[in-house]
Amino acid sequence: MKASHRDHMFELMSQGIWQVDAAGKTIYVNSRMSRMVGYSREELELLPSLNFVHEEDRGWIAARLASRRHGVRDDYECQLAHKDGSWASVTIEAIPVYGDDGEFDGTLALVTDITERKRAEKNVRDAQHVGRVGSWDRNLRTGEIAWSDELCRIYGVDPKLPVPGLDEQARFYTPDSWTRLQAAVENTVNHGAPLDLDVQIVRADGKVIWATARGEALRSAAGQVVGTRGTIQDITERKRAENQLRESGERHRTIVQAAMDGFWAVDPQGRLMEVNDAYCRMSGYSAEELLTMRISDLEALESEADIAAHTERILTENGGRFETQHRRKDRSLFDVEISVTPSPDKSGRLVAFIRDITERKRAEMKIRDYQSKLQQAAFAETMAQEQVRRDVAVELHDSVGQLLALAQIKLKTLRAGMAGASPAVLDEAIGLVGRSLEDTRTLTFELSPPVLHDLGLRQALDWLGEDVEKRYGLRVALDDDGGNLRLDRDVEAIVFRAVRELLVNVAKHAKTNKAKVSLHTTESCVEVSVEDEGIGFDAAEVARVTAAGSFGLFSVQEHLRHLGGTVDVVSAPERGTRVSLRVPFDAPSARDALGSAKGGRLP
Repeated sequence: MKASHRDHMFELMSQGIWQVDAAGKTIYVNSRMSRMVGYSREELELLPSLNFVHEEDRGWIAARLASRRHGVRDDYECQLAHKDGSWASVTIEAIPVYGDDGEFDGTLALVTDITERKRAEKNVRDAQHVGRVGSWDRNLRTGEIAWSDELCRIYGVDPKLPVPGLDEQARFYTPDSWTRLQAAVENTVNHGAPLDLDVQIVRADGKVIWATARGEALRSAAGQVVGTRGTIQDITERKRAENQLRESGERHRTIVQAAMDGFWAVDPQGRLMEVNDAYCRMSGYSAEELLTMRISDLEALESEADIAAHTERILTENGGRFETQHRRKDRSLFDVEISVTPSPDKSGRLVAFIRDITERKRAEMKIRDYQSKLQQAAFAETMAQEQVRRDVAVELHDSVGQLLALAQIKLKTLRAGMAGASPAVLDEAIGLVGRSLEDTRTLTFELSPPVLHDLGLRQALDWLGEDVEKRYGLRVALDDDGGNLRLDRDVEAIVFRAVRELLVNVAKHAKTNKAKVSLHTTESCVEVSVEDEGIGFDAAEVARVTAAGSFGLFSVQEHLRHLGGTVDVVSAPERGTRVSLRVPFDAPSARDALGSAKGGRLP
């Protein structure tokens, strides 16, 4: 490939391009890559590529570079050193490059700067730490469970270790708390009911703390519960204050007045009998003013009838905890969490601790906003990369490939017209042009197979089966019902890349030489499944297995969720694996989804 054409194409890319030869020496970078690390092209070509990564990461990155000789392509995250001493967080997609003779020629790396995304993720972690709120997600289809770093700290475990399976998590709770939590989780999974209860957690160091567990159901586009998510908040200090109040009547007033939370004692008619200074500060009323008031004078969301029914329920259930809003003296509203219990003296009075959760609500909203923007940013990044791959592949095929083919024809014509012995220099030129043409075709299909965009998903999957068999020796059977696909071409590209990665995973990990790809249509969606009769895996191991590929199931699921689709995994040891991707026909085009993602910029 001529250097001028290569430079023109790669300079158009928003990603950094870094190419090294078989010995690991830098032979080309584009200007985007040069700016990313602050070195000129000439300086980069003189320095070993491993010099730009953390010393502690060089071992595993060198091993990945070596695996390129065996045809392994993958992507991973790391940090690259800038000339000014700073570090840039990046994702690297590494593609092995082979010559016409089939020999390994080196690696082409597409480098994406994700420093801003990493900074946003840190903001989420900081917000959780300030609020002492850890978060969790559970995928009911794959069995995958994710914990935030703050939740790991609450449990007293190392965030770097794998998340324990659901059955293993019983050790983090007292028996009674685990039984109640399991019942609440079942209710959420089976009926979509919200989860909200206080539990006792047994930390890894043996210390017992109190926490509030909250959760909600996640539903698919069809309305089925496909997962749960929620938070765990450490409330040990609040519980300690509540217990001390119940157990020590003589210290009652001291504890109440010293508590950071507000306090009420209410008679059976809803009149305030006692308040503390903390609630006076929250509400803006004096104690004298509050003692002339009723609950309904302060409650902003419930009517008097609602309050009466709620009170009766609290008495029947011997306590309760809920969130609502109260009205300050200046008529402004503030969010509160109320923990209420009947008075131990059996007088019918209620005692309540009231916590101002306005800041926590803002933190939770900020966390949800960041999570949404991070998901949108990840999807936008994927679609931008797909568009870049397609543009470069088209340029390679339509411009550079045609020019090289024409040059080869003209050189062969010139060679045929020459009399006498074959000039060695001309033969060498013909060979070099042929090799460059083959390299161009190989790179075109690696970046974005033309068959996908010219003929569509059905023909692309047929071609993919042949390509996987050629590369990995995995025989792929395609079962196609011939239905009308009716999918946006960008959506087809997402499905194609997912199927390709699933087939590569089968070839590498399933220990089988056969796989089957099924393509079926219904009235509302397309279903593409990849199945094998290999070694399979336990459902609890899904998270570990899916993290192994460059397009893991978690990423596939997130991308399809943006399009209203789903991912199902069925597997068992020695019984093979089936992964099904479902995409609705009315899925938004990837361009629409990308435009939506770009509209919600990270701060």
